[in-house]
Amino acid sequence: MPGTSGVGKTIARDQVTALARQIFEILPEGVTGLQFFILDCGCIYFQQVFEDGTIDPVVAVYRETGEGPCDVCTLQAMNWRQMVSDFMVVYRTKLQVWMDSGS
Repeated sequence: MPGTSGVGKTIARDQVTALARQIFEILPEGVTGLQFFILDCGCIYFQQVFEDGTIDPVVAVYRETGEGPCDVCTLQAMNWRQMVSDFMVVYRTKLQVWMDSGS
């Protein structure tokens, strides 16, 4: 995924969407969103967004199991924010429909 562009970005976004679904299944209802940062090295950093709009200061890292540890991120030669190639926010939404019976 280095230098994500075009098809690489589509794959990364599909991966983030699938990851968001998995994360939302285990997080409490108060977490309504997730901010994802896709890095040049292929790692995905993310933060929880709460109902009131505050962002969790803790940044979690996701990397495919088969890829092993990331040589770029673990060296921390530069701030991870300088390596962001794409950014996505995914929200957990609920739709409630009210029907007026007219009486």
